[in-house]
Amino acid sequence: MSGVLMEYREAFRMYPIYKDFQEKARSDESQTKKLNEENNEFDKLLKEIIHN
Repeated sequence: MSGVLMEYREAFRMYPIYKDFQEKARSDESQTKKLNEENNEFDKLLKEIIHN
């Protein structure tokens, strides 16, 4: 029984770290998506310039 309690205690101790990590991952994901969209727009403009 004490092993299970130790695991729960460890999980509660690690939760704030996990939550911060999860929020940062979401932020990074949205930033990456935004950069990809900007990159695609730049590629379109570049192709347009090259073809004209």
